[in-house]
Amino acid sequence: MARLGYSPENWARLEADLREQHLSHEAVPARPSPYGRKYEILAPVTGPNGMTAWIRSIWIVRTEEDRARLVTLVPEDRP
Repeated sequence: MARLGYSPENWARLEADLREQHLSHEAVPARPSPYGRKYEILAPVTGPNGMTAWIRSIWIVRTEEDRARLVTLVPEDRP
């Protein structure tokens, strides 16, 4: 995420950008997990430096819970 201008110091900006730019896209079911249902979102994010990249985020709704938790973000190579 550094290539988009994010760093540990501006984690709140990353959170805000994910909520505004990324979470508005459709989440699709991902590989099953013994810990709950996983979902992924593949969508572009424009960072603080103005660059845009496709990001794949993985989310889990743990068994016995009803809210999604972020598992990981992975930059994707896309044109």
